[in-house]
Amino acid sequence: MNCPYCQSSEVYDLSALTKLGYRQYRCSCCNKQYNERTGTLFNRLNYRSEIVVLVVHHYLRYKMSLDNIAEMMGTYGVSISHQTVHNWVHRFGPVFGTLFRQFRRHTNGKKWHVDHCTLKIKGLLCYFYRCFDKQGNLVDVMLSDSKDYESAEQFLYQCVDSAGFEPDIITTDQEAAFLVAMTEVFGNRVEHRVSKYKNNRLESWHRQPRSRVRPMKSFKNPLRAMVFLHSFEELDQIFRNRTDNRSARRAANSEYFVKYCNLLI
Repeated sequence: MNCPYCQSSEVYDLSALTKLGYRQYRCSCCNKQYNERTGTLFNRLNYRSEIVVLVVHHYLRYKMSLDNIAEMMGTYGVSISHQTVHNWVHRFGPVFGTLFRQFRRHTNGKKWHVDHCTLKIKGLLCYFYRCFDKQGNLVDVMLSDSKDYESAEQFLYQCVDSAGFEPDIITTDQEAAFLVAMTEVFGNRVEHRVSKYKNNRLESWHRQPRSRVRPMKSFKNPLRAMVFLHSFEELDQIFRNRTDNRSARRAANSEYFVKYCNLLI
């Protein structure tokens, strides 16, 4: 691998490995020593990259507490605390989510469904905006403390930025804020379809974030809530069930997990 400091290809391997088993190199030009993880997200961690990726996956994907994850990793022979799990999720979760969002850019369809659900954060009611295309692929999400037209307008701009293009049709319910926001953002370029029933499938998908948040006994901080929800939605998109056949889903899960790891390591 090229030197991460001067980008020179004149490097040679060192015989000794790091304590975690990673290969080490030395650059002939700048005479600096580095290893396989230098310059990556996982540099200077005391655990292998695969363990960090696995911990973040388990916590975001499954309905388990921080202590449950620490106990599970103990059965694998990895000793970590619940605070370590918390730190990794909030440190690497947003970065992973951003990488996943960049990977799926320009892959959505041009018929979008937009809606919001309610979540309680520190006893206050907040609104979780979500947008999916007709095929069920995630466009974007946003957490807001209000559901006025300014929040709806901000979310629509964010969706266009995430997808990389404007849709042809956007379906919303009879929320008045979307009527104003659609005009402000798109004018007459996008058809706005208002229907109480065409978003029924999206309404049922609101159970996913709610059911995952329930074991956590709600959130205590809006910023932490948005970090978790953004990471959760992006990971859920990778592992989303695309068939009703259970055997086919089991076979696809291993493929999705390999895809997930290849994007990060």
